[in-house]
Amino acid sequence: QTPQVSAQLDAALTYRSVSGGDTTVRSYDSLSRPSTVRLSLALETGWNLVVRERFEKLPNDPDSEAMLEYYLEDPGLWRVGKQALPFGSGFLCPMYAKAAAGFFPLPLGGVPVAAALVDDGGGRPQGVVARAGRTVGLSVGVGRYLGVGSQTLAVFRHPDEALGRGRGYRSALALDAARKFGVWRVGIEHARLWEGETEADRTVDATDVWARLEPSRYRALLLGYTREWNAGTEVFRAGGSFLVVRNVWFEPLVRYRDGRFQDLGLTMRVKL
Repeated sequence: QTPQVSAQLDAALTYRSVSGGDTTVRSYDSLSRPSTVRLSLALETGWNLVVRERFEKLPNDPDSEAMLEYYLEDPGLWRVGKQALPFGSGFLCPMYAKAAAGFFPLPLGGVPVAAALVDDGGGRPQGVVARAGRTVGLSVGVGRYLGVGSQTLAVFRHPDEALGRGRGYRSALALDAARKFGVWRVGIEHARLWEGETEADRTVDATDVWARLEPSRYRALLLGYTREWNAGTEVFRAGGSFLVVRNVWFEPLVRYRDGRFQDLGLTMRVKL
């Protein structure tokens, strides 16, 4: 039987103006989320083979591969290959690495757990990462070089400010929760990264709170606030997502850091 093939496109073009007047046009947005194309093959065995390629490598990203993800999975049971690690909500501290992951319920209560054994090579994430929960989740990570990617803590940083290879943390902990109330969806997440690999990798305690108003599937507004407690850094963000024509979205995002303008991103996104 011929494998069933499906494809998805998430292509963004972002005009970004930063404090100081510099402007750029890139294929990733202000939060370091890259444009990607995804291919999935549903095999006769019931397994899936997934490949997801990004258009452009971000500056200082320790991941030199064009492929953001490539893995083989038995959905809901296991996944082997380069993948998103099960840590937090996927917004505050997203991480991608080569790993072998398993998915199973806890014996008491049936709470779902995702756990991954990670080894992404020298200077990149290694160790064990796991998350337990559904709408409320507890995540832990123990190993080396955790949090070095360009998307981790991108809400604070410019897209070219990834820690880079050989940096990061040996311990990580996160608690996240999200809930929907009618046309509103709200969430909160706290992440702690400590035991830094270098003296420059100081302990991070970051809390993110957000609210999304989605009166219809064609438009949405977002407000968010993030604070790093050790440094006292605060970032306010406001944005939205608006359907322009079929499959084309306009996504503005403005951020203020410690009361001062940080950047403005105007993104046109095509989703197929």
